[in-house]
Amino acid sequence: MDDAELWSEFLEFIERAPAAPHPGVLFEGFREELVSQGLPAELASEGAAHVREMSRDRSDWAAPMFDRIYTSDQAKFSAEPNEFVVRMIADTPAGRALDVAMGQGRNAVHLARHGWDVTGFDVSEVGLAAASRAATAAGTSLTAVRSTSEAFDYGTDAWDLVVVTYALVPVTAPAFVAMIASALRPGGMVVIESFAVDGEQPSRPVDLDPDVLRIAYDSFFTVAFEREVAAADWTLQAVPIVRLAARRPG
Repeated sequence: MDDAELWSEFLEFIERAPAAPHPGVLFEGFREELVSQGLPAELASEGAAHVREMSRDRSDWAAPMFDRIYTSDQAKFSAEPNEFVVRMIADTPAGRALDVAMGQGRNAVHLARHGWDVTGFDVSEVGLAAASRAATAAGTSLTAVRSTSEAFDYGTDAWDLVVVTYALVPVTAPAFVAMIASALRPGGMVVIESFAVDGEQPSRPVDLDPDVLRIAYDSFFTVAFEREVAAADWTLQAVPIVRLAARRPG
């Protein structure tokens, strides 16, 4: 089975897979699917591992994957706003905020409740619907947009705050950094948190190298830079985490 066939089978699998608490369960489910099709266990494991690796450079799996996760009543992620985001905006006047890949809207709803005019985008229809319901339940509102990061129009001088937490976007890519710099208003802030690269564990698409992250945003004014082992918003386990808050000069 070549890469194209393997990837196509994986996409078909997650489209019909049951709800799952986190991506790892679905990758393991795909391995079991390959075994059920008669593939030897060793080859099935290799195929599932290769799909994980391919997922680093592809995005078409994200929508069905996170639809499955956001449907689960046992999902392994925090429903509370990100603590770093909460800290960074505590003394910041409310303005226009963009939540990149906002999922179920935990950060977006918190911002809206504190007076921010919030737009959030995501590829998951299930996540966007949950975010809209959460905003209504909190007595506030937000603008929810179904889009990929590549297709979303970030605008120019459009935002006072951009939030990027555990997002499947190229956070440190020069083109993405330049786009964020252009999208922020002068003095606007970007707040980032994700898993840090851990040499002892296989890397995930959302893992960030702390040194690369810091260098990528070195044209910004650094407000805070943190790296520690702490409970991650996703997985809820103690792992290396990296955080950056930085302002566009001006």
